[in-house]
Amino acid sequence: MKILLAFLIIASLSVLLWLADRGLLKAEERGWIYWRKKRGHSERLGQAFLDLHSMLEPGNRHVLEEKRREESEKPGEGAPPD
Repeated sequence: MKILLAFLIIASLSVLLWLADRGLLKAEERGWIYWRKKRGHSERLGQAFLDLHSMLEPGNRHVLEEKRREESEKPGEGAPPD
């Protein structure tokens, strides 16, 4: 009897985890969250830390400004070469 109960509990948990995974994948398809298929951009996290660092140490703000200037001048964008 205990083995049957343990099997039912494990089977129920497996089904619940599978359903939760399916639901989270649906939410990811709609763009609500990042779950398994898509990844967040580490660049955004780095940018957030640079912003925080520039607030704590205003003397180093030039690093953040240079980073933003480089991002705005990515190669392949703008007018075609002559």
